Amino acid sequence: MKITDQHSFVKRVFSFQNQITLMLFFAIIMPVVFLALFLLPKLFDESTRQAVTWQEALNVTIKNAFKYQITEWAKKLLRFSQIPSVQSIKRENLDIEINKFFADNPAFFNIFVYDSSGKVVTIVFRNHDQSDNNLIGQNISSFTEPVKNAFSSVLKKNTFQICEKIVEYRDQTRFIILVPINEFDNPNKVTGVLSCSIHLEGVFFQEMINSFFDSKNSALVLTDFSGKLIAQGGARIPVDISRIDRIQQENRLDGKIAESDWIDVSGQTFLVSAHSIDDLKCNLFLFTPKEKVLSFGTFLFWSFAASTVISLFLAAVFAWFFAEKSVKPLLNLMDGIKKISNGIYHSRIEIRGDDELAETCNAFNQMAEDLEKNRLFEELWNQSWNNPK
Repeated sequence: MKITDQHSFVKRVFSFQNQITLMLFFAIIMPVVFLALFLLPKLFDESTRQAVTWQEALNVTIKNAFKYQITEWAKKLLRFSQIPSVQSIKRENLDIEINKFFADNPAFFNIFVYDSSGKVVTIVFRNHDQSDNNLIGQNISSFTEPVKNAFSSVLKKNTFQICEKIVEYRDQTRFIILVPINEFDNPNKVTGVLSCSIHLEGVFFQEMINSFFDSKNSALVLTDFSGKLIAQGGARIPVDISRIDRIQQENRLDGKIAESDWIDVSGQTFLVSAHSIDDLKCNLFLFTPKEKVLSFGTFLFWSFAASTVISLFLAAVFAWFFAEKSVKPLLNLMDGIKKISNGIYHSRIEIRGDDELAETCNAFNQMAEDLEKNRLFEELWNQSWNNPK
């Protein structure tokens, strides 16, 4: 490319119209760029924080639902223990009433009834299993420490108690509630104790988990304090129980585990919100995929990115249109001035609108007309002077 061609190219690129177009373009687009660079990251972080807060709130809600359910179970057992035939603590009466109770309350798996001395009066299973009938007549002193401690607490406080640990019995994880049986005419006197177990790995408890939480993407996981999986609702994910247990042990503080953490499960990252349910002696974990947690922030990002691209296009179109409309009359005026300076006095500028620029062009046209008349007069004068008759 020759030097003159390069100079002509640079001149066209940095022409007055292009400069005005660029100035308008940047004036319009700078606020959008500012929002994209400064506001969008904050919006993304805030949406993520809100998603984490929402998940923790949901986990707390589910935790409270479990606590409420435990209280309702205890109330049902307390009402059952106040039935006169139950207060009699006679085996023949108890077995009939307990089987009726099982028919209306599918959550309960079995019931042990003790007298105030701790002797087993009767044992009734929902499935009518009688293999433990050999325990009838034995004293509670031969049972596990959690059951003995809860029994003593019921006698002392005259209210329902929950075993301090989940009991493993016949390779089943059971949650045990004990309630007092009071004397018929003296509610302050405890004449016996009713112990009821709930099979945490049973169908009813799994259905209850699913009723609390039903999601195709997220998962609700219930473990005991040792990390053993008890129940799982929602999406079926291959939960790394050892990893959950490490989170639990590393972050335990006064019996409570960390509220939220990011962990990898089978190559996928999850946000895990965790709370301990002390009454149930379990930990509650809520797993949500990272992409779902960040979905709203991602939606904001791509929506803003699309808006930015559209804004860039519209800004370029508007800047070009405005510059074309505003600068073209100026360029026409400049072209007219050049023609006048070169002696082309018949040149006129097209007038558009009625603004100040139009008035300027009109004045220029008037000046050009006057100059053209003067030029004609001058030519006529010269002709008559040079060619006298």
